[in-house]
Amino acid sequence: MTDNLPNNQSSTNRANPVGLYLDSALTQAGAKGLSSEQLVLLRNELLVEIEKRLRLVSLESLDDRGLQDYTELIRQGKADLASQVEFFKSQIPDYEQLLQKTLQDITAEFIANAKAI
Repeated sequence: MTDNLPNNQSSTNRANPVGLYLDSALTQAGAKGLSSEQLVLLRNELLVEIEKRLRLVSLESLDDRGLQDYTELIRQGKADLASQVEFFKSQIPDYEQLLQKTLQDITAEFIANAKAI
């Protein structure tokens, strides 16, 4: 399925757990028959949802000081997902488990919704 992704995105996902979850979710949801353009659109929409949910569950796990530090991070212009993940890893002791659970939950919801269509 990932072979349909333009610019060989599937190979870049091997080092990116979010990319792996995206590919797995798309495969399990039966997106094999979609065109490359449709896959890219769907993948981008799912990535936006993942980023929102990761940010939400991460912010909910921060204490007051962590929230202040996060606000400063954003003020410094470090709003990209990679910078935020590194920040959350340094602030939340069990962040890896939180990340994995959130990705699993989103993937399960996406697959259930896709199969219901």
